[in-house]
Amino acid sequence: MGNPPVGGINTGPPAPLPLERSRYNCFVDRPDGVMGYNARTGTFALLSPDIAHMLRSDRPVAETADTPSLLEMGFLHRGDEYEQIVATYQNGKSTGQALGLTIAPTRHVSTATPYCRGSRRAPAPDDDRDERDVAR
Repeated sequence: MGNPPVGGINTGPPAPLPLERSRYNCFVDRPDGVMGYNARTGTFALLSPDIAHMLRSDRPVAETADTPSLLEMGFLHRGDEYEQIVATYQNGKSTGQALGLTIAPTRHVSTATPYCRGSRRAPAPDDDRDERDVAR
């Protein structure tokens, strides 16, 4: 709790934002517990039934002894989760600590590569195929 107001102004630290469940949580029930995955942080964790129930619930999230770990793993968060993702991305760009990846799917698969041919072993395309595609 913050300090009492002085002259109508609260001089203490601001109250923490409420705890929220991550929208990026996924769960798989297993015989030994519940496997939790948070896609924002890439964290996997074997959760106890009580923790899994709390993370799957719609009820307000209460602070527990597990809260710091759940915050660190990304299963819980405070504030706007999307803005946290944007800030992490922008910070990584500005510091040179991020890797950018662009995926550009193509209409035509290059069957000349072994991984595209697979077990079919299709013949390699003709050399003039590129010219035919450009002419279309």
